[in-house]
Amino acid sequence: MSSYKDQVDGAVEEINSRADILKDHQLTPEHVLLPYEDLTELILKKQELDGTNVTSIIVLDGHREAVDLEATSTPGVPRLYVSPGVPATFPGGVSLYPGDAMLATFLADVVQGYGWKSMVVVYDDIHGLNSLRPFVDAAAFGGHRVVYMKVRTDRGVTTDRAQVREVLGRVRETEEPAIILHCDTHVTRDVLDEARNFVLLREETHWIITNLDAGTIDLSAYELTKVRLTSFSLVPLAQRKASVLQALAADAVTTVALGLDQSILQGNDSQALDWSQNGTLLNNIKQVSFEGRTGWVSFNQAGSRRNASIDVIENDGGNITKAGTWSDVNRTLGLVKSGKDGPFVFGNKPLRVITFLNPPWVGRRVDSESFHGIDKYEGFLVDLMKGLSKRLNFTIDVEKVYEDTLPDAEIKRQFNKGVHLGMVVKSMREMRRKYYDLSPELKEFGYTIFTPRPVKELTGLLAFMTPLSPPMWALFASAMVVVSLFLTLVNQFNPYEWRWLAKRGQVEPSQGGNYNAWNSLWNVFSSTVGQGAENQPMSFGGRIIIGTWWFFVLVVMASYTANLAAFLTVNPVNPIRSMEDLPRQNKLEYGFIRSYAIRRLFETADSFPLRDMWEKISANPDWLVDSNEEGLKRAAKGKYAFITFSGVRFRQIKELCEVEMVGQPFYKYHVGFPIPIGSPHKDRIAYEIETMRQVGVVEELSNRWLEVDRGRCKESDRKTDDGVLKMENLLGLFVILGAISALGMAVCVIEVIVFKLKKMDDENIEEKQDDKNIEDISEDGIVEERDGAVEDREDGGLEEREMEEGGFEEELEENVFEEDSCSEDGIQEEAVVIEEVELNDIQSVQDSA
Repeated sequence: MSSYKDQVDGAVEEINSRADILKDHQLTPEHVLLPYEDLTELILKKQELDGTNVTSIIVLDGHREAVDLEATSTPGVPRLYVSPGVPATFPGGVSLYPGDAMLATFLADVVQGYGWKSMVVVYDDIHGLNSLRPFVDAAAFGGHRVVYMKVRTDRGVTTDRAQVREVLGRVRETEEPAIILHCDTHVTRDVLDEARNFVLLREETHWIITNLDAGTIDLSAYELTKVRLTSFSLVPLAQRKASVLQALAADAVTTVALGLDQSILQGNDSQALDWSQNGTLLNNIKQVSFEGRTGWVSFNQAGSRRNASIDVIENDGGNITKAGTWSDVNRTLGLVKSGKDGPFVFGNKPLRVITFLNPPWVGRRVDSESFHGIDKYEGFLVDLMKGLSKRLNFTIDVEKVYEDTLPDAEIKRQFNKGVHLGMVVKSMREMRRKYYDLSPELKEFGYTIFTPRPVKELTGLLAFMTPLSPPMWALFASAMVVVSLFLTLVNQFNPYEWRWLAKRGQVEPSQGGNYNAWNSLWNVFSSTVGQGAENQPMSFGGRIIIGTWWFFVLVVMASYTANLAAFLTVNPVNPIRSMEDLPRQNKLEYGFIRSYAIRRLFETADSFPLRDMWEKISANPDWLVDSNEEGLKRAAKGKYAFITFSGVRFRQIKELCEVEMVGQPFYKYHVGFPIPIGSPHKDRIAYEIETMRQVGVVEELSNRWLEVDRGRCKESDRKTDDGVLKMENLLGLFVILGAISALGMAVCVIEVIVFKLKKMDDENIEEKQDDKNIEDISEDGIVEERDGAVEDREDGGLEEREMEEGGFEEELEENVFEEDSCSEDGIQEEAVVIEEVELNDIQSVQDSA
C-alpha cells in the first residue's frame, strides 16, 4: 500500500504543480484501506464514499468478484481501476488495465509469432479461463494442440502449493516445452518456484507470462536454469523504475485531473459536485486521451482501455531484451527473437509424414472430426511422433493416410516425392534396406501360436454362482417371488386354506398365518434349499402350485450341483503349450499366412519340429490362410492353431477374444519406422529415440498401447462354451412352472365357487326344514308343535335350548342329587318341574302362532 501511496501522492503533486490543468483548483488525495476478505462489507464501504464530497475513486486492487458485485449497484462516484478483473462493460467507471479481450488477442498474436503449434496453459481461479476466450477460440480455429490446467487459490490470497505441484506433475508428463502462465502476480511467483523443483525451468522450455506486472518478480533467480522467459509490459523497458500497476495508478490520477478540468471548463460548479454523480464527470473521463507512463491512455464508451501498446520482453538466461511491440491499433507485432534461435533443432519446421491405419500403432480417434492434423489420430506411433516434435521443435504435417497396408515400394515412392518420415512400423530386416533406412528399434516381436481358448476355471469370490448364468439367477429369484405371491393369494381367498379354517375354528388361530406373504416366501425358500416346507397347503390349488415348485427346484438344483462339481473337479488345460506339441497331435490343424516370410523358414528347416510341421502342411495346403483375420476366425471356431506374428494381439480383432496365445515367440525381429535414405534428420531422431528409451518414455508408450487389453475382450463377448447353464437351457422348465402354477390358480378359483354354491344349498335346506316344522305344529296340535319345537331345537343346534337344558341339568345336579339317596317325592318333584317347562314351551309356541 505504501508503494502505491507514494506513486499517487507524487502524481497528485505533479498535477497540482502544472499550470495548464485545473487552474485555481488543487487535488487532495485521501487514502482508504478497505478489507476485501468480506465482499459485502467491501461493497458497502465503497458505496458510503458515494455520499461524500469525493470527486472520484481510484481502485488500486480490484478483485473480479468485488467488481462484478459492484457493477450491479447504482453507479455513483466514478471509479478508476488499475488492476485486472474489470468486466468489459462496467457503467460505474473505467479501467486503465487492458481488458481481457485485448490481452487474449495479443497473446494469440504472440503465439503465432513464435510459431507454436502445441502448448500448455496454466491459469488460476483469479483470472479464469474466460479471460482468455479470444485466445482459446483462435487456438481451436488454427488447429493448435492446447492443454489447459487450473491452479487453485484461497480467494485469490494464498496459493494451494500442493495442488500446484500436482498440476506441474501433469505438465511434465505432457513433455510440452511451450508453457503459458496466466496467473496473478503472487501465483505466478509460486508456480515458477515449484516449476524449478520439477525441472520445468530448463534450456529446452519456453515460458510466456501473461501478467503485465511480472516485472516485479525477480526473474534473475532463474538465470542458472537457462530457461527462456517471455513477459509483457505497458511500461517501456528503459523506464521500468516501478511496477506496471504503480505506473497505472499514476496515470489514473492524470485521468481524473483531465476529466475534472474538462468538467470545470464546461461550466459545472466544482462545489456542488452533482455532476460527479450524475455521469457528467464519467463521460468526460471517457473522453480523455494522453501519453502517460503506461503509453497512450484512452477509453471507449464502455470504459475499457483502447489503442494500447504492449512490449514483449525476453529473459533468456539472464539477458533481458525487448523482442517486439504489439499495437492494438493495427495488431502489428514485429517480433524479433533474442540471442540464439531457440533451443530446438528444426526451428518449428513442418515434417511431412505418411501413415496407414493400423491400431494400436495408428488409429483414427472416435471424435476425430473435432480435431485437425495429427490430433485426429491416436496410437503408439502418434504419441511417439508428438514426443519427438516437442523435443526437436518440428510440426507434423500428415501428408497422406492409407486405409490398407503400406508396401515398401510405395513408401520409397513417397520419400522420393519429398515426404520426410513414414509413421508406420516395419520389421527391421535386411531386405528393406534397399527401400529406406529405419529408426532405432521400438519393440521386439516374434512368431507365436494362437489356439482356441480353453474352458475357463472356476475362480473368484462369487465363483460358486458360475454354474448358472447371471440371467438364470435373476430369473430363478423372480420365480421364487412369483410362486410365493401365488401361495399368498390362494391362502387369502381359498376357503379351504389355513386362513379360513382358522376363522371357522377348525384349526388354531395362530395357524391362520401359515401362508401369509412372509411365510409363503419362507416356505418356498426352505423348499429350495432342501429343508421342506413347515406347513403344507390345505387346498387342491395350493398343493398343485407347491408340488410344481418342488419339481422345478429338483431339476434346477440337480443341474446346479452337477455343474458345480464339474467346475470344481475339472481343470481344463490347453494341450498345446509349445511348437513341439503341434506335430505330436492329430486333433488340431495348423498353418500360417501363405505370403509371410516365415514360410521360407519352414521350407528350409531340417530339424524337428519345423520339418515335421512343414511335411503335414505341404500335404494339406488348405491349412494355409490369406490373412490374419481368416486365420484367427478359423482358430476361434476350434480345431485349428494359427501361427502368426505376436504383434497381432494388439490389433482390434474380435476373434482375439476367442483364442489364446501359447508358447514363447520364435523367429524374433525388431520394428522401427521408415526414414528416407540419406535423410539429414536421421541421426538427431535416432539420438532422441535412444534418450526417450533411457528415460522410460518408450516403455511407457508400450505399456499404454501394447501391453494391456484395454477392456477389449469382455466375458460376454466370448462365445466359447464354458458349460454355464443359460436361460435357453432351462427355458422349458420355467414354462412348465408357469403353466401348472396358472392351473393351480384356476383350481383355486373353482374351489371358491364350489364352496359358495355348497353354502347356498345348505342355507336352502335349513329354510325348508323351518317351514315344515311350523306346518306340523298347526296341523297336529299342541303336542306335535311341542315335539316339532323340541326337534327343531335339537336339529338346528339352537343356543337358547342348549343353555336352558344346560341350566336345567345343572339345577338338577344341585337340587336333586344334593342328598345321597333319592326319594319318590323328589322324583315326583322333578316330573312336575319338567311338566312345567314343557307347558311353558307349548304356551310360547301357541302365542307365536
